[in-house]
Amino acid sequence: MPFDAREGYAAYTYATPAAAAGASKLHLDMFNATGSGVVVGIRGLWAIQKTDVAVTGAVAARLDFYRTSAVGTGGTAWNWKSATPDVAGGNLVPFDSANGSSNPSQLTARHLPTGGATISHWVFPTYSFPEETNTAPYITQYNNLLPELPHAQIFRLQEGEGFLIKQGSVASVGSLSFLVAIVLI
Repeated sequence: MPFDAREGYAAYTYATPAAAAGASKLHLDMFNATGSGVVVGIRGLWAIQKTDVAVTGAVAARLDFYRTSAVGTGGTAWNWKSATPDVAGGNLVPFDSANGSSNPSQLTARHLPTGGATISHWVFPTYSFPEETNTAPYITQYNNLLPELPHAQIFRLQEGEGFLIKQGSVASVGSLSFLVAIVLI
């Protein structure tokens, strides 16, 4: 049976504050710990270039998406329903206020982790163009980085799995935020 987001699954968004691009930088990780009692479906992933500041850049930021087998360390953990824009660590918000009164059990994420997040395997690369005078950032911020194919399964994090977004070895310029849409299955 194909997955349908309208089937009553609890849905959430996780938005990170902007962080400067940097060679081999760990931008964010999410981990579904053993014992959580849920499977996490990643419905969408967007890289959002900060375009309200001037940068001059001709080199896109390569962003690699990895599946992980251990929780990340360091960085700043996400917040639950913060009213502060760009809150440190990012913000987890339910699509429906009836989805629960607290963070999903044993599901964690952190912005700018410093370690951990043991890589199981590389999934795919993508690129985000930083130049604020070009239309590329406006187009790409609405481009879901995950494959949205009618024949593809939803990307799932079983218990004991996570994902990591790591920038490639070229530094690039500018600042990136990320938006992740998830469902608990």
